[in-house]
Amino acid sequence: MAFTTIPVLAVLASVALIGWVYLRLTASRTQFDELPSDWREIRPSRYAPLGRLLAPEDFAYLRTLPGYEPRLEKELMRRRLEAFRLYLAELVRDFDTMQRVGQLMAATGQASPMLREQLLLSRISFTRALWQVRFDMLMFRLAGRPVAVDRLLGALKDACGALQLNPGLGQGAA
Repeated sequence: MAFTTIPVLAVLASVALIGWVYLRLTASRTQFDELPSDWREIRPSRYAPLGRLLAPEDFAYLRTLPGYEPRLEKELMRRRLEAFRLYLAELVRDFDTMQRVGQLMAATGQASPMLREQLLLSRISFTRALWQVRFDMLMFRLAGRPVAVDRLLGALKDACGALQLNPGLGQGAA
C-alpha cells in the first residue's frame, strides 16, 4: 500500500505545483480600475542603465584609483544595488501594465486572437528572466558576478511589440 501512496502523492504535488505556476504566470500582479493613459509611453530603452549599474568594470576601476578603500567599494555597491532595485521595480510595474492592457484588449475584442498567446509567452519569458536577475543580484553581492538583464529587457520589448503591432489598439483603445 505504501508503494502506491508515494507515486499518488508525487503526482498530486506535481499537479498542484503546475497549477500554482500557471496561475502565477497568467494572473496580473497589478489590478487597474481603468487603463492607464500612458501605457503607450512605456519604452524598454528607458531601462538601458540596468545593464551598466552593476558592471564589474566600474568596481575594478574604483580599486585602481588613489585613496581606494574597501568601504568605498561596499558603499558604491550598496547604492548601485539600491538603484538597480528601484529600476527593476519600475520595470516590473511597466511589464505588468503592458500585460494588463493586453489582457483588457483581448477581453474586449480589440486585439488579434494571437495576443493572449503572445502575452502568456512573454510573461513566461519575463518571469524566468526576472528570477535569473534576482539570483544574479545575489551572486553579484556575494561574488561580484555580473547581472545580465538582456533577457528581461527582451521580454519587456516583446510585450510592448505585441501591443504595438495589434491594429485594434488604435486611437480609441485607451
